[in-house]
Amino acid sequence: MKKGMGPVVLLLIAMVFVSCPVPLDPPETPESSPPPPSPPVNPPSRWQIAAPGSVAGGSITADKTTAEAGEIVTVTILRSSGQYLNSISVTGAVLSENEASENKNTRIFKMPPMDVAVSGSFAAFLEPRFVAVGTGNIAAYSVDGKSWAASMMMEGSAWEGVAYGGKKFVAVASAGDNDSTYRTAYSENGIEWKEEKTPSLSLNTFFSGLAYGGGVFTAVTSLSGGRIICSADGIHWEDDKYKWKDEEYAPFTSAHDIAYGDGKFVMIAQASGNNAAWSADGVTWTRTAIPGGSNWRSVAWGGGRFVAVDYSADSADSSGVAAYSDDGSVWTVGGALPEGYHWAALAYDGDNEKFAAAGEGDNTVLSPDGDTWTAGGALPGGYRWTDMAWGGGKLVAVGENGSAAWSEDAGLTWTVTTMPRDINWRSVTYGTP
Repeated sequence: MKKGMGPVVLLLIAMVFVSCPVPLDPPETPESSPPPPSPPVNPPSRWQIAAPGSVAGGSITADKTTAEAGEIVTVTILRSSGQYLNSISVTGAVLSENEASENKNTRIFKMPPMDVAVSGSFAAFLEPRFVAVGTGNIAAYSVDGKSWAASMMMEGSAWEGVAYGGKKFVAVASAGDNDSTYRTAYSENGIEWKEEKTPSLSLNTFFSGLAYGGGVFTAVTSLSGGRIICSADGIHWEDDKYKWKDEEYAPFTSAHDIAYGDGKFVMIAQASGNNAAWSADGVTWTRTAIPGGSNWRSVAWGGGRFVAVDYSADSADSSGVAAYSDDGSVWTVGGALPEGYHWAALAYDGDNEKFAAAGEGDNTVLSPDGDTWTAGGALPGGYRWTDMAWGGGKLVAVGENGSAAWSEDAGLTWTVTTMPRDINWRSVTYGTP
């Protein structure tokens, strides 16, 4: 180093240290915090309502497309012919009946604070139909009385009677030689059947008639003492309130048929003297007499009166006997029936306001009042006809050996039809499931 440069060098070294400082550790940064919440969004003043409008079987509409929370919304339900409302609901709210609606086709709900959707569906009513029962484990049904289909019944003795009431078909079968328990069955559509059993009674006792009226099914039996049994619904047999009641008293031992009309049941029997009875409830019976016959076989109600026909005539050239009563208590013998015999099938045609009866062979008879009788159209086949029913604008007759026929003109002309099986069909009825 040259003399005199020492202070200069020291100064330069100091300047280097000053201009090139040693790096320091970076300062610690605080942990990140969540961003502040967004300012609240004001809810809409009106909420959306979605209704389906036209749907299969009808329409479901709302009276508005938007509504404020708490506002009342009206839903209108219009069903097509033959349809009924199967379901109806709205999301987030409860529908209730609209008491202000005269035809009960609207519902109302209080709008919740949310968008809602109304939904619903319709279903078809079952068509009215004829149902027939007979010997064996088979029944038959038809919506027009012309084309018939089979439905399976339980094995047993002959199914002697069928009636419709309380939204179901009910059938009764007789006890056989080895079974003292009456069989009964019910069906909501005349196709699927369920079996029930009545209290054990005597062997070889046969149901001979079944009718529905006043909310009660009532069946009568013949032979072995004669019994009367009743049911409120045709299903419950064990419950004390709704079981078949085995009545100890029966008016006679040979009841053949029973009908309901004008608030009372009327039964008829094969007997002289006291051969009929009537009851307001199917339990307590009052005996009475029908003059002029001794083997009354069928009874029907129509046109404000009961009419009965007698089975006694036993040849084709015989004249049958009929009787009529306005109250089921006092009976009057009517005019003689035209030629025919074994009269057992009887029904009232409500459209044409006439009674029609059939027996054995091809003869039928017609009457507007049970007093004056004229010959009807010939039934085909020469069978023994056992029962008749009216419904849907037709008279339908069933009989032995698979026989069945229908008439659309109050029995003036008849057309034979085919049943599912060649059995003895014992009873036929008509109802709307």
